[in-house]
Amino acid sequence: MLESRERKKEKMIDRSDYSMDPANHILELLSVMPETPAWKRRANCRESSIDFFSFVKEEQDEAKKLCAACDVRNQCYNFAITNREFGLWGGVWHGSRQKHGTRTGEAKRT
Repeated sequence: MLESRERKKEKMIDRSDYSMDPANHILELLSVMPETPAWKRRANCRESSIDFFSFVKEEQDEAKKLCAACDVRNQCYNFAITNREFGLWGGVWHGSRQKHGTRTGEAKRT
């Protein structure tokens, strides 16, 4: 049964809590938004504690491994291209996505 919008809002975290890790805050918000596309709810990163916004190479490599095994990485990549997202989406860091210029269709990877 689908939850009402009000019930989902009750589950949302207090936005004034700036001590929370930003990546977890974003994932929490995505999980309660009613307009969240189905592919985001199926993403491997949905409940992961990996930092997809880190500049540390080892952390990026760990995130890329999770993306490589994800069934929705193409949708994620294309979403990032279309919305000019920062961080690792679809297994590709934002700087590499900018070089491709792809907006629709199959994801191109470096």
